[in-house]
Amino acid sequence: MCALRIAVTGTAGRLGGSIARACRAAGQEVAATLDRAPGADVSHVADLSADGRHTWASAFEGVDVVIHAAALPGPAREPPPTVDASLGAALEAAGVIGLEDAAPSELFGANVASTLNVLDAAARAGVRRVVLSSSAFAMGWSHDARAFSPARLPLRDGDAPRPRESYGLSKEVGDAVGAAYARACGLEVASLRFTNVVKRDAFRSLPWAYDARAPLVMWAWAHEDDVVDAHVAAAAADAARLFAESDEATYAAFLVCAPSTRYAESTADLLAAHFAPAAPPRFEGPATAPGPARRADVGGLPLDGGGALPGGATLAYRVYGDRSGPRVAVHPSSFGAVHAELAYNVPLLLEHADAVLVANMLGNGVSSSPSTCAAYPPVVTVDDQARALRRACDAAFGPGRTVDVAYGYSMGAMQALALARGGGVAAVVAVCGAAGCSDYNRVFLDALDAALEGGDRSAALRAFALVYAGWGVSYDFYAERAWARLGFEDLDDFLERSYVAGFATDDPDDLRAMLACWRAAAERPPGLEAIEARCLFLPCDTDAPPGAYFRADEIERREVAAIPGATLRPIRSPFGHRAGDPWRDGMDAERAFIRAEVGAFLGNSSL
Repeated sequence: MCALRIAVTGTAGRLGGSIARACRAAGQEVAATLDRAPGADVSHVADLSADGRHTWASAFEGVDVVIHAAALPGPAREPPPTVDASLGAALEAAGVIGLEDAAPSELFGANVASTLNVLDAAARAGVRRVVLSSSAFAMGWSHDARAFSPARLPLRDGDAPRPRESYGLSKEVGDAVGAAYARACGLEVASLRFTNVVKRDAFRSLPWAYDARAPLVMWAWAHEDDVVDAHVAAAAADAARLFAESDEATYAAFLVCAPSTRYAESTADLLAAHFAPAAPPRFEGPATAPGPARRADVGGLPLDGGGALPGGATLAYRVYGDRSGPRVAVHPSSFGAVHAELAYNVPLLLEHADAVLVANMLGNGVSSSPSTCAAYPPVVTVDDQARALRRACDAAFGPGRTVDVAYGYSMGAMQALALARGGGVAAVVAVCGAAGCSDYNRVFLDALDAALEGGDRSAALRAFALVYAGWGVSYDFYAERAWARLGFEDLDDFLERSYVAGFATDDPDDLRAMLACWRAAAERPPGLEAIEARCLFLPCDTDAPPGAYFRADEIERREVAAIPGATLRPIRSPFGHRAGDPWRDGMDAERAFIRAEVGAFLGNSSL
């Protein structure tokens, strides 16, 4: 397939610039980049709201797709008449949102004019498709958090916009202009109404505690990488698929958001708090929508090292699906991961269970951890984690409930196998993980721990991340430059965005707590022979020296040989340990392999 020739507007901004880089990484040709401000990635400096086709329209000649990301990107600081201006100011002061200094009429005029000019120039130049960076704020953001009351939730792609201020109105009108040009000229137009963007360096701060000043539309969120990827995907998507659900032949609008709120509280609790005493809107979530965020009481839990977890300690988890159904799955978290980052596995597990409990391991910053618990123990072992996980299962599904599937990646696999060693588990899927920790693995963990000893927090976290990068993927990954498959420009871009940024906001004490848990695991924990659960091991064939977490040959020699009926199916991939966490675009082969193996394994069980 030939590369698309793409023009991107707004490339002096963070979103537009990221979109242009992602298009190149995806193998597309970025033929033109436009912005009213000069920049390193701006080939045409132009005010798209004023110059029109007379000066910059030539930039679209020979272009297949235009991605229009240029805009004044947020609500005006001045609200509509009768709305208290101090409400928006309080949101801005709290860091919840940034407001634009432009007057409402200026903001509205600039955004609508630039969208109309871009669509007109694209149609005249014979461009096939335009992707519009719209906004879910068109659905009803307001300076006043109390103002928006939809008839039902969640909002859907086909729901009509209901703007309450000039920015949302500019996006609604821009989308309408796009639909008009689609009807008049046959131009393909995809409008992406993405929710409030959480930048990658702020992502690990989620979930937040509920803030009553935040409008309902801002409960939703989208990771900036997902927003960028959505633009790239919309540019290249098959037209029949892109417009399949639309009433218009060549126009469609899509809501782009994460499958959760940004808050720790459940949606039901948020609605009750936000709309009390008025009746909240009807919630019509799909069967896979997460249930309330919950915390299991694990205070007083006896620990392997002596003593007990302090009173008030909790393990945080979320349940997806129908908790009253007969089949349940449990998905403990891996090192540094939180429940929101594991939700992509939920659809796979719901093919084999009625409900899925996604748990946060103790020490990860969401469950009780050094950053939140002054009396956090020096070491919480993997077996301690499994006992806490069992308490969460009892709280969610009732005491003594059999876990039909325990699914875990990396340290999550260690916890799944520890849970099985305690009994009451029918099947285990251990992805790029084993029951124990080898001496070779401990060398890696000690290096990570030493990296955190520096006095400068930022420097220590950076050193931690760079040590991690040498083990997280394989030699083959670097030799084959497989980072390009993930959309990174070069090696430095991969290291900075995937590892350094990924750990930049972590709490060092939480990281050390999880390292201590991992390191304390015996190389060959007792009780493997007594595991009655059917076990599937999916290690990666390149998770091997130099830099090895859980080697396939070690797993075969230790776990598979000891556990009755255990099965080993290596993942063939250059991604090394990361092959078991294939949520990124560019890892389709790894994702398909895991899905097929899990389906075959669980399909052959009595589940």
